[in-house]
Amino acid sequence: MVSGTFTIPLNAENHAEQLDRLDQAFILRSFIGGHENELVRWSLEELSDPTSEVNPLTFYGPTSTGKTTLLSGLEHCWTEATGESALLTNGVDFDRAFAYALETGTVAEFRDKFRRHGLVIIDDLHLLNDKPAVQQEFTNLLDWRIEAGAPLVLALDASPIELTGLSECLVSRLAGGILIPLQLPTPNTRRAILDQLLKQANLDFPVVVREAIAGQCPALASPFCTVPEIRHAILELQHKAEDTSSPPSLDDVTSLINRELGARKPTLNQIAKKVARHFNVRTKDLKSASRRQWVVRARGIVVYLARELTDDSFQRLGQLLGGRDHSTVMHACRSTESLIESDSGVAAAVDRLRREIVGDTNNAAKMKMPEHRSSGKVF
Repeated sequence: MVSGTFTIPLNAENHAEQLDRLDQAFILRSFIGGHENELVRWSLEELSDPTSEVNPLTFYGPTSTGKTTLLSGLEHCWTEATGESALLTNGVDFDRAFAYALETGTVAEFRDKFRRHGLVIIDDLHLLNDKPAVQQEFTNLLDWRIEAGAPLVLALDASPIELTGLSECLVSRLAGGILIPLQLPTPNTRRAILDQLLKQANLDFPVVVREAIAGQCPALASPFCTVPEIRHAILELQHKAEDTSSPPSLDDVTSLINRELGARKPTLNQIAKKVARHFNVRTKDLKSASRRQWVVRARGIVVYLARELTDDSFQRLGQLLGGRDHSTVMHACRSTESLIESDSGVAAAVDRLRREIVGDTNNAAKMKMPEHRSSGKVF
């Protein structure tokens, strides 16, 4: 394991049948974290401490930051350390089970299921958004477990404070516990993830290739930040290695990185649609002469994100946003930069929009990823 990283293992039995298949070998059998997620290591220690009063423990972060893997690891570590039972489920199943209990008159049994286990873990809690009845039932469960001193671990795709579909009562309860943001892995942690995936698949890439994939080469910005992205890079390079009968080279990974960066660039139209939806304005308002405050703010954020995520110049952005001149667009960008520094709400909104936009373009690029095929040849 790379120095400075830690692992939270999953239950080995869950993966015993996967080891003979190369594609399944790319499924990590542990959560790997580094100093950027040091709070995760602290949370594991806190969860195993019977005297801890941290409850609930809520993790949040964008897709592919390892929330599901982490929760599975916490379940395993909890049962190993305490010998008590744990229940791991998700927001969708909680909602369905509650609806079924209402239909069949088995609400008491439903509640007992979530009260009798020493630890309850619920993934994707944000999927209860805009469902007041099931949110109230969950809040009742949360209150019961807090009162009983029975830990509850949750995961959401964003901070509950940022989510608009959760009740104020539930947000207050979650904020009363510990909120831990999951950060994307740093290059050092990415290297540990990469090395583990290669080890599981019995592959051996040259050190310079590993460094380039993980982002450890200062002159080469790697776009492979999450486990699925690192897995994608490994498979792409292994395909080429099998076709050419030669190990992956620095030129191969450089070419792959350049292709990925090109495929992931969002367009101004994509950015404008995402921002307009977030601020509940029309995209044509962004191109209009409107000086309404919320339209001006949304327009400035479009410009700010476009400058960060695209290669468009101020002049080009002005043309696309209703024919505005270069200085007007530049002023909008600078005003937004100042607003981000002074207003934490705007900063959080911009950060979430950035993650959503980059995530959408990443997913679109991955749709083109070929299925893995292996000749059994290892380099």
